[in-house]
Amino acid sequence: MATTQTVLGDKANGTRSKQFNDFNDGHVVDIAEIGSGDSGEDTCVEVKVFSSLTKSGGTGRGGVNGGTTAAVGHKYGFGNTEEPCRVANLGCKPRGRQSGGPFNHDTGKGWVKGKQGEYHDALFNKNNRVEIVLHENLWSVTMERDDDLRYLEKLLALMRWQLKKKAIEEDNNSSAHKGTDEGLTERPARRTVQSQKRRQGTAPPIPPYTTQYNTI
Repeated sequence: MATTQTVLGDKANGTRSKQFNDFNDGHVVDIAEIGSGDSGEDTCVEVKVFSSLTKSGGTGRGGVNGGTTAAVGHKYGFGNTEEPCRVANLGCKPRGRQSGGPFNHDTGKGWVKGKQGEYHDALFNKNNRVEIVLHENLWSVTMERDDDLRYLEKLLALMRWQLKKKAIEEDNNSSAHKGTDEGLTERPARRTVQSQKRRQGTAPPIPPYTTQYNTI
């Protein structure tokens, strides 16, 4: 649910791809939300739909370029898809020394060769925000986007409560007056204060929303 102007990317049309360089040079965004960041920066949204069930996957044992991603979907959710997706789009920082051998996922030690992701320009040159919306074919969605959806769901509940409260107040105001030939004469409202409160209910709590930035 975008709150600012939204632009849809067009990766299939090469002649139009240059117009998206303002958001990220070298890779066409899926969705761009103009000025939606906390400091007025643009938000580049990359939408991916992967299958978590594949015949082969990374072993994570490393190679000539140091550490590699590992397919560990049998251990936790998105274990086969999220790490490769984030490395490909967000890149990763170099760590360790080549003499220490490839990165070991079990010990957390070893060498990782730095890599520029598809959104390197957006992150480091244009200082834009980048969101990866990753879905798996078994109806899973990454927690970062899930938090956004839950926040919007609560915000919608608050808006509904406010509309209900306004409708009740307008109904009470209209019922507090009776039309006669001589004009409007006041009469007591039909509902007691306690009855009004029961109808209105209490506003659902809305936690403060904080923008989450992808870190590399």
